[in-house]
Amino acid sequence: MPAVSDPQIQSRTKPVRALRGRPAEIPERVVLREVIMVLLSFSFFENELKARTKGQTVRPYTPTRFRQLSDAELLQCWWKSRTPDGYKLYDAIPIEPPFVIEFTCSHAGPGNMVSFLVKKCTDIHIVNQNFLLKQPVVSPVESLRHDEMRDLATRDGFQDLTMMMFHFIHHHGVEKVFRDPWIVTRFKAL
Repeated sequence: MPAVSDPQIQSRTKPVRALRGRPAEIPERVVLREVIMVLLSFSFFENELKARTKGQTVRPYTPTRFRQLSDAELLQCWWKSRTPDGYKLYDAIPIEPPFVIEFTCSHAGPGNMVSFLVKKCTDIHIVNQNFLLKQPVVSPVESLRHDEMRDLATRDGFQDLTMMMFHFIHHHGVEKVFRDPWIVTRFKAL
């Protein structure tokens, strides 16, 4: 850092430790603002996260989580944060506001084939708070197009929406997947 030449600023500086132990000077009048940071812990797709090809996460909706992710300016991405093997992957920034989706399922076609549909909730109305489940009632407004559903799955590290749905059903249970809303957070690694 270059020396401060203004005598008024120079008189109000404090020595601080810089990188590699060298002293640096920072003017007292510099105001650092707090950055709202949210920690995201992952336990799947380690290689995709390390390669920085996974740029999205889908988490169960809670009003608190949605507010935190909506306010977040920085995301700390961790691999298994609450385990002895956990470690920080990187910091990331949100690339768009988080949004809420709901999954639906229908049986159609030959062989009772299952098809999945994703509905984006563009406006969340908490109609009636169920205090046992802590889930709001949301009104899906629009169904995602086929290319948007494919994009949703691939950004999250899956080959396609069917693989994504099977993963969610296996890890969260069929009832939760199709009953509850989900938050989609998209990010870019720094």
